[in-house]
Amino acid sequence: MEEMKYTIKEANNEINRLTNLLNLYIDRKNLLFNETQPKVADSNTDRVDGSMTREEKFFKYVYKCENEDIEWWIEKLNIYIIALSNYVEKELKRIGEYEPLKQKVYNLRNDEEYMKKNKGKPREWWKIAEATNYSERQCRRIYSSITGKRYNGR
Repeated sequence: MEEMKYTIKEANNEINRLTNLLNLYIDRKNLLFNETQPKVADSNTDRVDGSMTREEKFFKYVYKCENEDIEWWIEKLNIYIIALSNYVEKELKRIGEYEPLKQKVYNLRNDEEYMKKNKGKPREWWKIAEATNYSERQCRRIYSSITGKRYNGR
């Protein structure tokens, strides 16, 4: 069994990359399908002689889709994206269970009741540090690692 060695950030990046690839295959499939649809007759075109042969557009579409394995890629990419999403959700749940103080730092900083009482200002870092027994700097680092933002209002 292949072991996934992704951080949550890497897994989210991989999900975004695979989603872009999936959209590429879906767009390719839609372009091939649109070629099978009837076109609007143009009255300005020159008349052609009757020796033109008709091609079966739908069979050509099916052949191209099978030749490029579009359906197979779409299915496999969907399955892998779902698996990675489940992995990220379970990792976040695991981190939340084993690191409640980190979650507490985030919750104390974004406490809406406190912000309402203090004119929209978040709780000060020194108060968060006292509540969690971390240093102010460590609280800022934890908060920035959760939010992904570099500046946390010093």
